Amino acid sequence: MSTADFDPVLVIARRGDVTAVWQVETDPNITRGDFSGAWLLTPEGVSGFAATAEWLPERTDPAAVLRSLVHWPVLLADEVPVADSSDTPANLDATPIPEIPQDLRIDLPATYAAVAEARETARRDFANANPGKRQPAWPEIAEISRVSGHAPKDLEGPALDAVTAVMDVARGLRIWLREWAAFEKVRARRLPDAQGTSPGELAKAPLRWGA
Repeated sequence: MSTADFDPVLVIARRGDVTAVWQVETDPNITRGDFSGAWLLTPEGVSGFAATAEWLPERTDPAAVLRSLVHWPVLLADEVPVADSSDTPANLDATPIPEIPQDLRIDLPATYAAVAEARETARRDFANANPGKRQPAWPEIAEISRVSGHAPKDLEGPALDAVTAVMDVARGLRIWLREWAAFEKVRARRLPDAQGTSPGELAKAPLRWGA
């Protein structure tokens, strides 16, 4: 398994021949921003907040843009369930995205297992360092879920569906990242000498992808 090193995450959804990409930052210093890149790839071309980014070659070719983007870890929007819902990916109106390499797809069960392990390690390390002392209130970290918001007003059909999916998941991912950062702030304060971090340093979110 790989781990993130403050790499951004690409949230991607496809509906028919339309692909929406939303970039979410994982650095705790900049996660409060809504996004640092957004692309809508259609047969007609490339649009979106960062469609004209100079670092993208062949900016008018949707397939080339997707190939250029997909070197960061990818969270497929349709693998994230709706909150308080029994929906599974099989129930969703999703279109497969074979261009996304398997080794870049975020593994949600492995990620959640890593979060649970980090919390358990923090509790154990605190107990060992402070025998008999009450555990601090370690912040909870829920699983990533879709968070609904305002839908784009200038889109319709598959484009609207794809963009809505990535925006909803991006909101949920940012909440998850903030919850992780809140946990890390407590850990850094209570366990400043934890292995693998410098005093006061916040560890990166334990995203897992690949095999």
